[in-house]
Amino acid sequence: MITLAPRPASRIPIVVCAIILLNVAVVFYLESLNPSRLLIFMLRNAVVPRVFFEPVWGVYNGVTGDVLPFFTAMFIHGNWLHLGFNMLALAMLGPAMERRFGSVPFAVFYVACGVAASATHVYVNSQSSLPLVGASGAIAGVFAAFVAADLRARPFIVPIPAYAIAAAFLGLQVYSLVAEGAGGAREGGIAWWAHIGGFLAGGALYPLFNLMRRRERPPFSGEPAPAPDDRGPRG
Repeated sequence: MITLAPRPASRIPIVVCAIILLNVAVVFYLESLNPSRLLIFMLRNAVVPRVFFEPVWGVYNGVTGDVLPFFTAMFIHGNWLHLGFNMLALAMLGPAMERRFGSVPFAVFYVACGVAASATHVYVNSQSSLPLVGASGAIAGVFAAFVAADLRARPFIVPIPAYAIAAAFLGLQVYSLVAEGAGGAREGGIAWWAHIGGFLAGGALYPLFNLMRRRERPPFSGEPAPAPDDRGPRG
């Protein structure tokens, strides 16, 4: 079984680094906007569930119901604390999965999980006019893939298996939904359903992306690939 225990990386995780830098740049940009321009930016680039079910409301409030926010919202964060927690989790989980899938497939996987997370939130919170932003749904998908790759892996500093952390993570989402109401994110400001949607999408997509990964790629742990067999073809 392939282990995901921390080992020297075979190369720099360029997609993970690019995602982190992009998210940081967006927060800097948001801080440069005045309140009115910030509101316009959020309405255009964050996911507002209500606009997809009440187009007239969206037109009245200047919110369009296009699909672009499903892609842009995962790169927007409300503040530095929000950004810090998400990027720390991505830095811990992302490099291993990027090495496993490859840079381009990992980028596609990450975005797909983020879109699935937003779609889940929109479906459950159809009447919400609160904008949804953040990378937590996409990162939840990366975490699910990490767990699926090796249940014994320990992704964080504490010596706790990934499957145990995953169980606690899902338990927290369910508990929070029960405590706040079925929709979630209406009072507490945290999109619990987006976390669940991203996690389930990551678990569902992992077998496909794992199957597509290049077989000639060096082992996931960062160890050098075995030397080719030079004894000639075999019958």
